[in-house]
Amino acid sequence: MAHMEESRIRRIETLIARMEAIPDVAIRTDFRQLVEAVLELHGSGLRRMIEIVQASGEQGMLAVSHLAAEPLVSSLLILHGIHPDNVETRARKAVARLRGAELTGVEEDIVHVRLAAGESADAAFELLRDAVPDASDIVIEEAPAAAGFVPLSSIVMAAVKEA
Repeated sequence: MAHMEESRIRRIETLIARMEAIPDVAIRTDFRQLVEAVLELHGSGLRRMIEIVQASGEQGMLAVSHLAAEPLVSSLLILHGIHPDNVETRARKAVARLRGAELTGVEEDIVHVRLAAGESADAAFELLRDAVPDASDIVIEEAPAAAGFVPLSSIVMAAVKEA
C-alpha cells in the first residue's frame, strides 16, 4: 500500500509541475485556485467527520485516536491541520519507538532529539519526518561515544578479518 501512495504522490507532483509550467498566468491561477478549493472542501469534510465521531463519546475519541495512528489517515489529518495530536505529542510517540533516543524539546515546531551513541541518525530522521512532517525542522544530536567504548560491531568485524 505504501508503494501505491508513493506512486500517487509522484503523480500529483508531476501534475502540479505541469500545471506550473503553463505559460498563461490566468489559467495557472485558475488551476491553483481549483486545487486549493478542492483541498479546502476535503479538509472541511474531514474536520466535520472527526467532530461527529468525537462527539459520540469515549468510543468516538478512541476511534479518532486509532484513525490518527494509521499513516495515510494521519498524513491527511496533518495536511488539513486537524490531527488530534500536536507536533510534540507525535514526536514523543515516534521517539519512544527509537532505542536510546530522547526528545529533548520542541520549540516553535522545531523537534530536538538526542540519540544514544551508535544509533542511526538517518533512521531516526526518517521516522520523525514521517511522524511530524509539519515540524519546521528536526534537529538530531548524536551523543558522543563513551571514552574507551568499543562498539560490538567493531570487535565482531575485527574477529572476522583475523579469521
